[in-house]
Amino acid sequence: MKRMALALSCLLAATSLELGACSNDTPKEPKPLESPTEIRSVIEPCDLVTQAEAEAILGEPLKPGERSEQQVVGLKLCMYNPQDENSTGFLQVTLTQPSFMPGGGPAAI
Repeated sequence: MKRMALALSCLLAATSLELGACSNDTPKEPKPLESPTEIRSVIEPCDLVTQAEAEAILGEPLKPGERSEQQVVGLKLCMYNPQDENSTGFLQVTLTQPSFMPGGGPAAI
């Protein structure tokens, strides 16, 4: 039950972070690609939620974010684990980005 409550709290915190990022009233249009070979930037998950922000969300000291990736599916992950080995809390930030896939995205069919 405690894990379910913690998971729900993390989900609500992540949702509020997403909604907070959308608070600007002026919609921004994405910049169109100049050419098919233009490289899009790749977002790093640990840059979206810093260690200090993750500690504020979970309410406890955390180890530095562990980064991992699977380029074949465009996945980048940042995992914040607690310093206390007995704690069950953690925060995982995962992004799947076509611009991180080999060739800049899935092939057109």
